[in-house]
Amino acid sequence: EYGQACLVFDHAAGMIEQGTPFLRDQVAKLHRGQKKLIELGLEQNRSNYRPVCAKSDHLHGLNTTAVVVDELHTQASSELLEVLSSSTSGRRNPLMIEISTCDFDRPSICNTKQRHAERVREGVITDPHFLPALWLSDPKAPIDDPKTWLQGNPNLGVCKSVEYMKQRA
Repeated sequence: EYGQACLVFDHAAGMIEQGTPFLRDQVAKLHRGQKKLIELGLEQNRSNYRPVCAKSDHLHGLNTTAVVVDELHTQASSELLEVLSSSTSGRRNPLMIEISTCDFDRPSICNTKQRHAERVREGVITDPHFLPALWLSDPKAPIDDPKTWLQGNPNLGVCKSVEYMKQRA
């Protein structure tokens, strides 16, 4: 239920633990076991960072400043994004980050967002509240060429091995 969200939390916790003294000083408490990070601040205004389940009906009533949705392509509908987006409505400068590998060709929220991102990047539409960051290989490029792999995997050799890509190609 919390699996993917916990991966993002663990990366954030690692950034705190290995980060600069300034970054560590911003955190009052880091509870790895409870998957909760509490930011310094006035007691009644303390912010926290924690993973939430992907079931949208469990998330109504949140007052969120920042949202990270990882692996957007796994969402069956746009319900989760709609609930999380509406949870930021009381914030002055909310931030929503959606991360995903590409989805296969089907109607999905992931593919809808990717098409929107491509249109914004190409200047076809203007959306000043949306910053697309896309790493896509040319569909006509040879699948066995390492340059093609690098286009869609900018962290190739770090998070995904070249040998793995070679075998998959």
